Amino acid sequence: MSMTPQLFSISAAAVELGADRRTIAAALSDIPPDGELRGHPAWKLRSILAALEGNGAVSGDLAEAERLGDVLLQGILRIEAERSIEKRRKLFEKFAPNFGRLNNTLSRMNGTLPDHERDLLENYQQMIMGRLLGRSLALCNLKIAKESGSKQIQ
Repeated sequence: MSMTPQLFSISAAAVELGADRRTIAAALSDIPPDGELRGHPAWKLRSILAALEGNGAVSGDLAEAERLGDVLLQGILRIEAERSIEKRRKLFEKFAPNFGRLNNTLSRMNGTLPDHERDLLENYQQMIMGRLLGRSLALCNLKIAKESGSKQIQ
């Protein structure tokens, strides 16, 4: 017996979950179907449950992205307040790993979106990350330079 996720129509999901069909339809209105059943859109149970829960994974990532954004902004403000370049660089070293964490969180969130939204938000993500990192590097008088085909911070 093959263990593959079953697809549910809106009506079948309503019966299976004991929920109103309109509730299921409203929750799935912006969620692309995982497949089709007899020519009609259908979703896997995990997609339906995530939609009904307001997509807990995405909302958790959203909270984490907001937290990491605050950490980075507070780090930049602390760097701006510091006069010594050496102390600025030490502050930067402390919060710099959060750039990767924020970028990974945003990428994970973008992966859940429809293609037309994903492209737009990926461009926005790159712009924001570039501005935050660029500001931090400028405040610390650091530059990214290519040497022998690899990127290094000088």
